[in-house]
Amino acid sequence: MKPQRAAPVAAAQAPMARRQPSETIVHGRILRDDYAWLKATNWREVLKDPEMLPPEIRAHLEAENAFAAALLEDSGSLRHALVAEMRAAVRTPGFYWVFTGSAGQKGSTR
Repeated sequence: MKPQRAAPVAAAQAPMARRQPSETIVHGRILRDDYAWLKATNWREVLKDPEMLPPEIRAHLEAENAFAAALLEDSGSLRHALVAEMRAAVRTPGFYWVFTGSAGQKGSTR
């Protein structure tokens, strides 16, 4: 398969997360994280119900996803071909690797 090069995305601008200084003290050390605001304080609830994600974080993540989609738009056919190739290799009947042995032994594969 001949490698394909995607055309550069014209005028696509990567979203920039704003910096909001934050400090946390852990074991007597100050940890600074300008992007801590991107971790929702209610992250456990968000895992159960994504609608609970704070709007500001959601807006930034959606902007990043839109940028990635625009950047990868032309790679769809290549991506599908690669996935098909990998799936075909995994489904090859009779092909498997087994390691026998333990640490310090030579072991063998089949």
